[in-house]
Amino acid sequence: MTSAFKPENLLPGRSCEGHKGTFGRVLIIAGSPGMAGAAYLSGMSAYRSGCGLVEIFTHEENRIILQQLLPEAVMTTYSGADDGELRGKLIRSLDRADAAAVGCGLGLDRCAALILGMFCRYERVIPTVADADALTLLAEDPDRLKRLEGRPVVITPHPREMSRLNGMTVKEIVSDRTGCAREYASLHSITCLLKGHRTVVATPGEQIYVNQTGNDGMAAGGSGDVLTGLIAGLLAQGMSVHEAACLGAWIHGAGGDRAAETHGRHSMMARDLIQGICDVIREIEN
Repeated sequence: MTSAFKPENLLPGRSCEGHKGTFGRVLIIAGSPGMAGAAYLSGMSAYRSGCGLVEIFTHEENRIILQQLLPEAVMTTYSGADDGELRGKLIRSLDRADAAAVGCGLGLDRCAALILGMFCRYERVIPTVADADALTLLAEDPDRLKRLEGRPVVITPHPREMSRLNGMTVKEIVSDRTGCAREYASLHSITCLLKGHRTVVATPGEQIYVNQTGNDGMAAGGSGDVLTGLIAGLLAQGMSVHEAACLGAWIHGAGGDRAAETHGRHSMMARDLIQGICDVIREIEN
């Protein structure tokens, strides 16, 4: 798919008569106490993808900082003290969503496991990106992953997270990244985006995509959160999981290449990718 990949043909179109509902609502389920940055980076990236509205479902401790960093987002918070209240809030948020991203900075405690379990049992089909802590929690309980099989879901593991999911060593995964991603996607009927140098996207029945953009300056905390939000935003605009994963990987890497030109590979931070993404999307529009 690499040689035929044309991002200008995939970027969702815009209608001059559109409104925020036209371009989709993304639910970002992210951010345990002290991890507001993960929710911010994924939420901001989702907005920059072109979606109409972002809702962040996060711990109450993150409310003030997120409202200051991203006032455009709708905020729904939980304390974790009451399971019934948590479930009610999460279900209402899911009912409103056109796409979801789950896992960035979510944590691995009882509350995070409860949230992910509720998410996996939610019956309405929502295109979803699962990343970071969600992947660790999925690896700990195969029944959760089973509930996502066959749904429009993309997982975005790095090799260590992939190792937890499939039981292979990191060395084995890195030695055959394409085969590993293809096998896992086929086994679980989901899209697998295996991150790293030359990120691989595998979806059952689709051509394997090996991304050619990006650089080592992107190896910094928060870069994965940016990718997760970007793909979720594309999903909310109606793209298939395979196309959203491929285009998201390409734009993410191209944004990183643009950020490297501005800041240098040694000095790049995850937030720099978002400006790079804006520049790349503007070029595609033109």
